[in-house]
Amino acid sequence: MASYVLPAKTGEASFVVYLRMQCGVPTATGLASLLVARLLDGATLCLGLSLACIWLARSGNYDYLEWLGSAGLLLIALCVLFIGLSLRGDLLVRMIAWCARWLKLHQWRFGEGLLKKANQLALALRGAGKGGRLYLAALVTIPVWILVFGFYAVLSQAMGLPEHFTFAEATFGSSLAVMFNLLPVNGMAGVGTQELGWVTGFSEFLGVDESLALSTGIGCHLVQLFNVVSLGILAHLAMGVMPRLRFDPIEEQLPQ
Repeated sequence: MASYVLPAKTGEASFVVYLRMQCGVPTATGLASLLVARLLDGATLCLGLSLACIWLARSGNYDYLEWLGSAGLLLIALCVLFIGLSLRGDLLVRMIAWCARWLKLHQWRFGEGLLKKANQLALALRGAGKGGRLYLAALVTIPVWILVFGFYAVLSQAMGLPEHFTFAEATFGSSLAVMFNLLPVNGMAGVGTQELGWVTGFSEFLGVDESLALSTGIGCHLVQLFNVVSLGILAHLAMGVMPRLRFDPIEEQLPQ
């Protein structure tokens, strides 16, 4: 809820804070979990949008969108890149740390502390790919996103989108809305950016009347916001009565 409601994606940090407060998870481990989760989300989102692009390109109904096939292939490449980063995100962090050392930032107290935090994050990211946890997370991510696209498909058609629209059209338009909402420039609760992505996908590309696309986008957004806030409030109440958990480091959980 905090991630969705707070502007400019500042609410993402709440995940790390909640893990530390409720489960005693170190900041580096919580941040690594958040980064890997978002990388898996990016991979699945790119995969879903790529399949939608390829399906629409082969359907013959959108011949004026000549770039659909190329976009689908590019998105598959991005999906592979996101998967690679989720497996070895520590390499990217170490590369950034190397650049910081090359710039002599370690000679300053701030830079020294930054490099120490970067090393802790790199170790946490490296550990995230061990023990099969990443594959289990990926298996959970895929059905979650299928349900997300199904939510948009059912709700948007009930609100007036053309009945001949298939799951591919719904995935294409809603994926753009989600991608726009992931931008760090979005407003509170994604108001404006999500609708812009929705209208771009359904109206500019798929030919839906702009006013209809906007009304369905706003309607779906309101339902989504109600669901997220309601579940978020229930989650906060549950955390208030649940006992605090103890964090076991990854190294202790792995077989020797």
